[in-house]
Amino acid sequence: MENRSPPILEVTILVSMTPMTVALDRPTCRLVTLGCKVNQYETQLVKEALISGGYREAEADESADICVVNTCTVTSAVDSKGRQLIRQLARRNPGTRTIVMGCYATRDPDAVAELPGVFSFNVRLFWLTL
Repeated sequence: MENRSPPILEVTILVSMTPMTVALDRPTCRLVTLGCKVNQYETQLVKEALISGGYREAEADESADICVVNTCTVTSAVDSKGRQLIRQLARRNPGTRTIVMGCYATRDPDAVAELPGVFSFNVRLFWLTL
């Protein structure tokens, strides 16, 4: 038998109508949800799409290639918690690219765009394809 290394995955993500193609060897993702059951459901859909596209969830002590944060904006305290979480993910996952979606990303896209590591925000699920 021939000894082959694992294939390099070619992943195309369409976010905000801008295609991005990256070659990754076993890329990792981390997903965090703030808010309601709708947000939990949407995050699960994104997780399934990422996994079917070749991603795996990062271990607790492992840096993630992509972080996805599904935000809420019921109160200003939750807005603050979302910003804090995004900053924390940037510190704990150096070099990660963070996708921010959900109500807060829709309500205050300028604030979200200024956060560290954010490369896309205000994502609509039907635009996310792998």
